[in-house]
Amino acid sequence: MRFLSRWSADTDVFCLQEVPDFDDGRAGKWNLEPDMSPDLYHKIKGALPGFLPSLSDAYDDGGNRLAAFVRRELRPATRSTLTVHSAIQVPAGGALYLRSSLMQSVTLSSKGREYSVYNVHGLWQRGKKDTPERVLQSRNIVDSIGGRSRAILCGDFNLDPETESIGILEKAGLRNLIAEFGIKSTRSNRYPAHKPSRFADYVFASREIEVDGFEAVDEEVSDHLPLCLDFD
Repeated sequence: MRFLSRWSADTDVFCLQEVPDFDDGRAGKWNLEPDMSPDLYHKIKGALPGFLPSLSDAYDDGGNRLAAFVRRELRPATRSTLTVHSAIQVPAGGALYLRSSLMQSVTLSSKGREYSVYNVHGLWQRGKKDTPERVLQSRNIVDSIGGRSRAILCGDFNLDPETESIGILEKAGLRNLIAEFGIKSTRSNRYPAHKPSRFADYVFASREIEVDGFEAVDEEVSDHLPLCLDFD
């Protein structure tokens, strides 16, 4: 909450993943992680009073959702959620875990220009390598964006940089800012040191986006580092 409050003065759009929302007493039906707050979405709304919130449906058995917060002055024209991969069963902890992949879409206007911001949480499967489902997911993302100009795609993709799944997004004309800016890791010190992959999160931008700056912010708000894009 301190991080969000501190950054809200200079940020126009926050895109978050794994945000539960159980203010109606239903938390018991979901397999929440021990340190996860069941009313996290409402706590974030309280920390960002000047922002218009959007929350997706749950996309897995853990009740995780996507959340986007847009500065109210930007008056987002459209807000929607797309399915970029249907639910699959993934083995985890001796049981089968149901997981799908959703993508939030927000269209907003600034300085006479229209922008489309897409927030996604990629399929969780063992490792960060290609799978047929992840390849299909990337193709569905490209089809959903449809060559839209001034598009920004961000989120936790659960993918290594050299995968075909990332390559599909790059070949569609999206600039991979993680590669372009030489980001060495998107993981904080909270991520287990013995795990080999230091990448999961990406920001992509269409060629029309004027990128003024991009960085992985060195603040430990989770086991992922926040990614910050400054653009026109």
